[in-house]
Amino acid sequence: MNWTTRRRTVGAVATVGLAAAMLGSALLPAAAGESTGKDTAGRTTAAQLVAQQRASGVMYTVAPGAKVDATLVRSAVLGVGASVAGVRLQTVDEAGVVDFVEPVSVLAARDAATRLAKVPGVTWAQPDLLLTTDSTPPVNPSDPDFRKGTLFNIWDFKDKRPSPVSGGAAITLPKGGYSSHAPSFWTKTKGKLSTVVAVIDTGRTAHPQLDAHTVAGYDMISSASNARDGNGRDANPQDQGDWGTSDSGSLIPSSWHGTHVAGIVGALQDGKTIVGNAPNVSIQHVRVLGKDGGSMSDIAAAITWASGGSVSGVTKNKTPARVLNLSLGGYAQCSDYPALQSAIDGARSRGSVVIVAAGNSNYDASYFAPANCKGVITVASLDQYGQRASYSNYGSTIEIATTGGEDPYYGPYLLIKSTVNTGKKTPVAAGYGFMMGTSQATPGVAGAAALLASTGLKGAALEKKLLKSVRGFPTYSFYTGNNCTKALCGEGILDLSKAL
Repeated sequence: MNWTTRRRTVGAVATVGLAAAMLGSALLPAAAGESTGKDTAGRTTAAQLVAQQRASGVMYTVAPGAKVDATLVRSAVLGVGASVAGVRLQTVDEAGVVDFVEPVSVLAARDAATRLAKVPGVTWAQPDLLLTTDSTPPVNPSDPDFRKGTLFNIWDFKDKRPSPVSGGAAITLPKGGYSSHAPSFWTKTKGKLSTVVAVIDTGRTAHPQLDAHTVAGYDMISSASNARDGNGRDANPQDQGDWGTSDSGSLIPSSWHGTHVAGIVGALQDGKTIVGNAPNVSIQHVRVLGKDGGSMSDIAAAITWASGGSVSGVTKNKTPARVLNLSLGGYAQCSDYPALQSAIDGARSRGSVVIVAAGNSNYDASYFAPANCKGVITVASLDQYGQRASYSNYGSTIEIATTGGEDPYYGPYLLIKSTVNTGKKTPVAAGYGFMMGTSQATPGVAGAAALLASTGLKGAALEKKLLKSVRGFPTYSFYTGNNCTKALCGEGILDLSKAL
């Protein structure tokens, strides 16, 4: 089954990846007191996650100086239910990749990797997992219920919000709520065009609030079928749509996820609609997510290219990004994918900051990559009260938290409004839509990082300043399992007023 048909309707970050065999069908550990938190019924088991997984091929590493017979590599992976498109070599961590024509189950890919690892000269092999994004379809922005709560993730104008529990007293909020407080920093800067934020996602669609400050990006999807543009990697990061079909045969509309994320980072301020956290910075789309999701190898290459590194067969990036936003992820251990960790290490060595989503599975984020990679800033999602959102992952790998929207079940006006396209399949016209997820929280932090970068900070100094630009977590007597602590949600709630 095509994974695109399995996208949840409650969030915007991937929930699949490689499960360790020892987990079996057990649930991942829950947070202490989670039974008194928001509803967690129907939690996915590890076995279900594995069953949903797909791989686009097999990644492998060759011993230094060794020569590997390409015929042996191809024959090692045959018989897995997919034709072998050819052997594609990469310079990232000296890894090679065998591409399949169409995705296969992760179990079949794992068998192929086991055989490939036995080829003389091959030192390591793993399935090239497809990571993806869960997205809600755009909602009509003329809906007055949604318009009342627009942009509470950037600045919440409400002094109080109704209690989320029946009969409870209204909740008094701090000035600006539990938003990013980006407008408080705009007195210093709204960002500079010389500061580039790479949105490593589904790609670009035209939008008047983004086009004027979008710099050249790249389509890093190597599979022509996954890319839906008739070729592999190229210099056009146009989002071709990630629509799919549900099990019942109905259309799952394209998410335009990359456009939505980009708007949260830096939609221009036009005084009519929305505005991003850093409206004057430049946006760079690097496309890695297609109709089947995105492969680990393509994502690693995108991180390298976006940060100014070299990728074989790809023209070097003329405008390297200071901030990289990855609103994607999967159930996997980063340590199993050295090419991914190497790409992150390389990006940081070049002065880039890598911001990633924690994931939407209400699990410990240490089970999800790239959230569990070393050196990244992993973002958890909060609701409008400053509590952990019902879906957000948590744990010791989280560095910071910010508002990413909440399931409307818990109240009105809880989704995040941003830029999208109106097309159900392919791009049609610019528009606006509402989503929620750690995918929507992450670009809030990326936008904040871009504002700090526009003051001259970079690398470790930028990371340090960002993680100090926080306020403490509130504690409530309701949904106590969703109260945040540093152990669960990082250093605190993003608050750019603290950076002044």
